[in-house]
Amino acid sequence: MSAPDLTGLGAAFPPLGISLAAIAVGWLWAIKPVDRLDRHAAAAIHAARLPRWLDAFVAFLRPLGRSHVQWVLILLTAVASWRAGSVLAAAMVVCLGVERGVKVVARRPRPFLERPEMRPPPSLAPTDASFPSGDSARAWMLATFLAAQPGCPGWLAAAGLGAACVVSFGRVRLGVHTPLDVLAGGGLGAGLGLAGGIVAGLVG
Repeated sequence: MSAPDLTGLGAAFPPLGISLAAIAVGWLWAIKPVDRLDRHAAAAIHAARLPRWLDAFVAFLRPLGRSHVQWVLILLTAVASWRAGSVLAAAMVVCLGVERGVKVVARRPRPFLERPEMRPPPSLAPTDASFPSGDSARAWMLATFLAAQPGCPGWLAAAGLGAACVVSFGRVRLGVHTPLDVLAGGGLGAGLGLAGGIVAGLVG
């Protein structure tokens, strides 16, 4: 078995700028007027009248952002290609680590803590910090990793990216995140997913 060609490994680094830029832009919530505007937007999205089928669809896709579901999908990826699965697992570990670290530093309160009318059911109410959105990060990481794979059908890439959009929207709709939370989380995951997809293509 020949060793993988890693001469193009440097191509994996530029996408990580997406992750850094998204967190930097998202952190504008630390400016009070921006924070107020962000929270007002979250409240408006939460209170918006939407068709029942749309809310049901958002709820149906909600588990795609959960870490245990993501690990199952990573395991399935590893069954198909252990190298791609290994790279995706490493990207997930990095994503979880960065998300946790930023949450500890930022300590941004969840929007429903300031607006009781936004409080979700107890089973869906997180107790950790709000910034960034971990579910959005995981959904976008998986979607962009998939889209970056050589030979990935266009319809499948579009479906994955669309699902990530729905998961991100659902976090605001549920009342547990603001738009800047999901922007930062989604950007974090997208950058890591693209970088991981490039590495997987090199080692595959």
